[in-house]
Amino acid sequence: MAEVAKRLYGPAFLSLSTATVYTVPTSTTTILKSVRVTNNDAAISGNSFTLLLNGTTVATNSLFSSVAVSPSGSFDWSGWIVLNPGDILRAFCTANSIMAMILTGIEVS
Repeated sequence: MAEVAKRLYGPAFLSLSTATVYTVPTSTTTILKSVRVTNNDAAISGNSFTLLLNGTTVATNSLFSSVAVSPSGSFDWSGWIVLNPGDILRAFCTANSIMAMILTGIEVS
């Protein structure tokens, strides 16, 4: 069994529309270890992001829902979320090309 620590996504800007940021490869289990989102707008408050697992419905698929990030600030999360083969992470934000996301984890195959 091989374990590979890696950056799963980013750094890249999120958009207003829901987009796939990571898909777990076939025959692989991924452990999501960290999420970092930076608000690159120095003036406007209220910018937020949402990270979804296996769907586009915020009410039932949210890992993080409408998380506000202060101007020029960042959001950091670390922990363990096990993702199965074929699972899909999707994300969007409230301000196009302002919020940048980085996801890191461990792929086990």
